[in-house]
Amino acid sequence: MGEDLTIAEVDARMSRDGFPEMAVLWARFKRLGVELASIDEERLAVARRAHTGGLISHPLAMVWVTAFVVAGVLFYFRKIVLTAFPPGGTWIQGLMGAAAALNLVFVFWQAVVLVQRYGLHPMNRLMALDLAGMLRKRDYRRWFEGTAESKAVMSELAVLGINANWDNPDYRVVYGPACAVRPREDCRALIHRVLAEFLGHKDAERRKWQPGRHTPHLLRQKATVTEFVNAHAAQLARSRQGDLPLEEGLLLLRELRDRYVTPHSAGAERLGDCIEAVERGDGLTTGLTEARVWRRDPWVDLTHQDEFYSSASLRGVKLIGRGTKGRLGTFGYLRNRSISALDFRTRRGRLVRARIAAARAARADGRAAAVLFVDGVEGSAAVSPETIRRAIEDYARACGFGLVFYNGFVLNSVPQRFVRHVRRAGATPAAVRLRYLDAARREYLDAFGLPLEPFEYAYPRGWVAGYAAVLDAGKAAAFVPPGRLMLLAKHLKANALWFLVASALGYGLWSMWNMGPGAVLGFAVLITAGVAMHLAYQRRSLLGVRDAKHDKSI
Repeated sequence: MGEDLTIAEVDARMSRDGFPEMAVLWARFKRLGVELASIDEERLAVARRAHTGGLISHPLAMVWVTAFVVAGVLFYFRKIVLTAFPPGGTWIQGLMGAAAALNLVFVFWQAVVLVQRYGLHPMNRLMALDLAGMLRKRDYRRWFEGTAESKAVMSELAVLGINANWDNPDYRVVYGPACAVRPREDCRALIHRVLAEFLGHKDAERRKWQPGRHTPHLLRQKATVTEFVNAHAAQLARSRQGDLPLEEGLLLLRELRDRYVTPHSAGAERLGDCIEAVERGDGLTTGLTEARVWRRDPWVDLTHQDEFYSSASLRGVKLIGRGTKGRLGTFGYLRNRSISALDFRTRRGRLVRARIAAARAARADGRAAAVLFVDGVEGSAAVSPETIRRAIEDYARACGFGLVFYNGFVLNSVPQRFVRHVRRAGATPAAVRLRYLDAARREYLDAFGLPLEPFEYAYPRGWVAGYAAVLDAGKAAAFVPPGRLMLLAKHLKANALWFLVASALGYGLWSMWNMGPGAVLGFAVLITAGVAMHLAYQRRSLLGVRDAKHDKSI
């Protein structure tokens, strides 16, 4: 595999393959004055655990400190909470006292997180070292596959009956309209097929030329076919053999479009679409969606702030989204072999990522079974949910999973849209207790963490509620109907941030009202501006819905 890259080599590649958020972190690493070869992976792992865990790693300390803070708040508000409660006071006074206690406890823990993540274990330094440690590898995936943790996961998967398709970057399936699987072809095969759509073919049985579906768009139809074939007989023969260079194939397509096809016709649009697909190198024409396993390559799979509209992304170049939440998540995914991703591309590029995992659960007879767990689907709404669902379940079958389990309590608009589709498609509401095959570290996942600091990182294990799709009853893990208490707990967990925001706003409005109507007006203006900024930021993830109306790849 060769030695690691030097700083100069990473600089050269950064100028070619990097993006602004990655470049910011790389520049920060260079300012640290640390040599790439001196990065210690073990010390980095210790710092990462401390950063994501903090005082959460010491539950007893958390209980005592929280109790101390709550007791102090109650003592401070004792007249309102204890003596001014009905019949001596009003319910609103008591509720506001309780809200104040809740808000101050949250502020206290937020302060602890800030000290932990910016003082004791600075997040910016940790992320810069994490990035540099990955980018220095000439082939990160190959290095990672050689680690003991990765080998242990693959060995356990083999015992559970899962084959080598798991996390295999060579897995690729193309879907056409109505989710029909299309034969896999390279750009040379695409050029040959499109040429045949215009030039037709010879029927071997009838020994007669048959026109193609776009032959009517040629200027003189059959006469044009004869002229074009006579002018390019050698290149067409090489195209049939599959060894025509792509550059020559593109020249044929351009000449056919520019000289022989009716301008602005459906045939001209078809050729333009094909030319663009070959120039991009993906061969994806209008109407096609590619599902492909990610490459586990930091240059490709560390995503920027606007790519999948996910908080688990690199940030730092825009005003909105600079917070700490989830920013180590994307590094954690690359370091965990039980976590993988299925990326969806159209001719518009990579638009959607399904965050999936190989997990262990129990069958009805008590034996272990492998589950393909879908934590969430992030990205644009321009890829149909049915295509995503079909591709996930096709991939699960190809790997040998007997059960796909969809997390039902996701946090953003696009994942929620997908979960609603899974429910309408007939998946069974269920709950299952599972554990990722590598659950040794806290990860940033919708199903296990809370959507607020400092609790957003959690070990990937425990009960999850959502929807089950049984692919092979003989291999599927057992699941149960979700109980009411479990559903209530999951709803509270998924909406914890909104409860805190509502209590903060309520307490703020009550406090402002006591100060006078003018204070309430100013507070309302600030609230309106904040909500408007948040909605504008969130709305971008749904822009694909509008664009999709003009895109036949849906």
